[in-house]
Amino acid sequence: MFGTKKLWGMIVATSVIFYAGCSSDGDPASTENAPTEVDYKVSACAIVSDSEVQAELNEATNSSIGIFQALANGDFEGAKEVSAYTKSTFKTILTENPKNCGAQLGYAVTIISDLVNNKEINDLYNRVTSEEPSTLLNVDPESYSKILMKTSVLAKSSEQPLITDQVQSAIATGVLPAVDSAIILLRNITNTEDFSFTFTVEGKTIELDKGEFAPALGVLHFAKAYLIAAASINIDASKDKSYQWALTLSDLNSSDFENLSTEQRAALDHVTGLLSSKSPFTTVRNGWESSWKSIPALLDTAISNVQEGLEYGIEEYNDPKNSQENDLYVVGLDEEADVSPQDLQEAIENMEMIKGFLRGPIEIDINDSLSITVNISKFFTITDGFQDFLPYYKLTDYSTWMTPPPEVMVWEEYLSWDHEGSAAAYEIEKAVTSLYEGEVDYLWEGSDAYYVDLYTSDYEYNSVPVYISGCNYTIGDGDVARELSTTSCKDSNGTVMYQNFNSTLPNILVFTDAAGKETLPAYKLTLPKNEDGDRWTISDMKGIIVFPDPSFNGVFPKMKTQDDIWNLIEKIYYLETSYEDEEDYLYY
Repeated sequence: MFGTKKLWGMIVATSVIFYAGCSSDGDPASTENAPTEVDYKVSACAIVSDSEVQAELNEATNSSIGIFQALANGDFEGAKEVSAYTKSTFKTILTENPKNCGAQLGYAVTIISDLVNNKEINDLYNRVTSEEPSTLLNVDPESYSKILMKTSVLAKSSEQPLITDQVQSAIATGVLPAVDSAIILLRNITNTEDFSFTFTVEGKTIELDKGEFAPALGVLHFAKAYLIAAASINIDASKDKSYQWALTLSDLNSSDFENLSTEQRAALDHVTGLLSSKSPFTTVRNGWESSWKSIPALLDTAISNVQEGLEYGIEEYNDPKNSQENDLYVVGLDEEADVSPQDLQEAIENMEMIKGFLRGPIEIDINDSLSITVNISKFFTITDGFQDFLPYYKLTDYSTWMTPPPEVMVWEEYLSWDHEGSAAAYEIEKAVTSLYEGEVDYLWEGSDAYYVDLYTSDYEYNSVPVYISGCNYTIGDGDVARELSTTSCKDSNGTVMYQNFNSTLPNILVFTDAAGKETLPAYKLTLPKNEDGDRWTISDMKGIIVFPDPSFNGVFPKMKTQDDIWNLIEKIYYLETSYEDEEDYLYY
């Protein structure tokens, strides 16, 4: 008996050669590039016995293997050369023998492998691997290292389209048409009864049949679903076709919120606007709606293809006339077998369960007393973005974002040494940056002093010591004594008190109901609920955090009210808590 891990490895190994795309001269600047149906004319596949043609196929097949060997060795140029030659060879054979199953199979593979010769994909590859990295960003090149540290958002150079546009265009005009063409050919081959393709590689004879063709076809359908998902969603978060706004925000300091520049305010307006229900961000792009909605059916078909291949493997095992001598994997019960028929059958049944998730509402048991009904297919009917499913809220004015509300300020004997933890730390931080060059990166407390870590324009760190005594402090060595303001520090009957902030959230957003009436500022959830110090409970959230659609467009069809969704969250929370308590008990 063999484990399912080996089984899945076998499926991937026998299918991987079929996974990719083809060539195109599409316009990379287009942000829509709606998918088109591929009408690939293919003759009914027939088993043709011709020794001369078979010899040509063997030579071309060995060449196609060379493509993947070259790619594995990082020889991209070599792969391009071999791919062009091999594709041309298979096409010539297929032109002369249009019904030849082996030629159709080889051409299906080389349609995919010839992605290495796709102009648009080559341009994208060269741009990412060859250009100076800063040219990917429409920002000051000297600031590139800051972007790497503070944001992973890709942007464009001033002369070229956005990277996201290029990727989605390459998928739409190059990769997907190739996958569609390969699917048509491979489906034709899979549906041909008793066809197998035998070839020799490095002295070893290998036979491919439906046990490999069908799972490979499934991989192509899965790839198509994945690629459609990548190409369908509008992931353009740029402003005026640039991500300069990301750099602007990465350079924002707490003190900047007291007097935001026009550029800073515009950047904040843009990033908060992405969350608006009117924003095109995360919507399905024009022309891609039907493709997006087809993803569950494609995944269903992919699973069915794999099942068909596994079922064929069981049939081969049950056929006493079949030796499986040259098969990529052997089904059996002895030591020579790669996988048992029972393992294959178990995998087939598990896949049938997965198809149930894709086809409609299905109840998932979390434990004996708790279940949730999910309809995954409904997720793919969402085309207008996901912002409409966020809880009702409104943003506060930017000026309040770094200004702690009065109720989070507490006078305490110890100093919370964090630039968002106390008024004193914030005040000292500003004094340090007025004396030393650099941006505040981190505040930490040492054994001899408090420290402010600055990140300098030379991309180095400078730890500046601060010596605090009561309400007085000095910065570095030789500094004059400075006094904290009365809003940061005070002497209360001989006891020094510092004003600390006891909220871990800034005052950025306020939850509301459907009518826009405020329910609670988000920062208050980090504070005690009342003067008795009680904590907020999940049950309290029912009237505070209100979802426009608790069912999330029918993905959770039984979640019809706010009570439904919060009751479920509460049950899951207590279930998780009980598990943690049980683990702690067993540990101790």
